[in-house]
Amino acid sequence: APHTAAAMPYTLPTYGRSQSLLRNFDRIDVLMFFAWVVSTTLPFGWAAPLRYMAAAYFAAAIVLFARQTMPSAFRAWPTLIIPILCFIAATWAPSSSAAIRKGVMLAFTAVVAIYAASRLSGRQILTIFFFAEVIAAVMSIMKPTVMGGAWTGIFGQKNFLAIHMFIFFIAALTVALDKGSNRLIRLSALGMVP
Repeated sequence: APHTAAAMPYTLPTYGRSQSLLRNFDRIDVLMFFAWVVSTTLPFGWAAPLRYMAAAYFAAAIVLFARQTMPSAFRAWPTLIIPILCFIAATWAPSSSAAIRKGVMLAFTAVVAIYAASRLSGRQILTIFFFAEVIAAVMSIMKPTVMGGAWTGIFGQKNFLAIHMFIFFIAALTVALDKGSNRLIRLSALGMVP
């Protein structure tokens, strides 16, 4: 017996499985963490809005992905001790606004660290630091500033340059030795290790 339209129950048309808007957050996480690392690594004033944009993203995303990030946040409660101490120190500090500002920035740094540790792999974090320090090293070579007989690069002080080049060396060496990393990234890291 043929089916008539009256006999068939009404159903909504299906167009395949619906896709969540959250499916691309793993790529956005990497991009925003790169923006955070670059804006905190490179000493440029124009990077401050990028830093605040990334901090706002991570503050919202830590709540959005609370099931994944809150267990890490509860385990990492000691990272919030120093920001809390900054807020408490604002009551007796000569510049209470500076103490509060530093407390907020340290709290955002803790939020970013907790989020990155819970949502990104160690390989991704290391690769992001490697690429950020590559940018810093290339910019320091292109602008070889010498102050007081010491090469400072883009950092304005030889000690800051030394710290960043040490991070660069360790990140490059680790990425070069990591067998799970992309071959091209490993070869470029091997070329960067002095």
